[in-house]
Amino acid sequence: YSTCLTNLGGLYQRLNEYTKAEPLLKLALSLRGAQSENSADYATSLNSLANLYWVMGDYKRAEPHYLKALAIRRKQYGEGHRSYASSLHNMAGLYLAMKDYAKAEPLYVQAKEILKKELGALHPDYATSLNNLAWLHQATGKMEKAEPLFLEALRVRRKALGKQHPDYAASLNNMANLYKAKGEQGKAVRFYEEEIQILENRLGVSHPDYGAALNNLANVYKGIGDYFKAEPFYFAALNTLKSGLDVSQSRLPAYSACVNNLANLYKTM
Repeated sequence: YSTCLTNLGGLYQRLNEYTKAEPLLKLALSLRGAQSENSADYATSLNSLANLYWVMGDYKRAEPHYLKALAIRRKQYGEGHRSYASSLHNMAGLYLAMKDYAKAEPLYVQAKEILKKELGALHPDYATSLNNLAWLHQATGKMEKAEPLFLEALRVRRKALGKQHPDYAASLNNMANLYKAKGEQGKAVRFYEEEIQILENRLGVSHPDYGAALNNLANVYKGIGDYFKAEPFYFAALNTLKSGLDVSQSRLPAYSACVNNLANLYKTM
């Protein structure tokens, strides 16, 4: 029953219906706590409720739940287990969102080392841990530390998943965003172009991720003053994002942002 409550709460969370999700997740936590507050299931419920508070922006309520889950998993599995590493990632991600970078970094580093030792340096989860640490460095302006981590994650995903996997495309996007932030627009373009080709092949031209990638590439061309290259990519992005508006309003913010980007392009031209 607790599992059903958790699953239903997670569904409402994904639908952004947080007021429906919270009581279900709290009830699941209460039921599992009545059995044992030191169990792996109780730690899972703590994480689920903390995840909800995180997406709600209620970091103060999320933190103690994550900390308690971390302590339970340390006791249950030890500090060398992937479940403990998962809790470290959760805590680090929360601190990153809170811009408490000094607390986030050692947690990401510890999680990365656990996953490398337990799963190996060619496992997709290890690549994810590399990306997390790289995002932290990028957020703090330490591009020279972020770049090799993003590159290693790209290499791991290429070997573990292949060059047509969406996660490999996500790593290409990370690299492109980094080079864009560094002002190395030529490199950014190459990574965005490869990402777009993969997304087109794997997800199709109507997928919102494909539209977002087109918009990103258009932004780079606009940023370097190549307006005539930017324009068709903005139009292609708009067509992709508009195609699903009647099905899902979740595309509306990205569509609106792309419309605004195109309008700004014409003002600049």
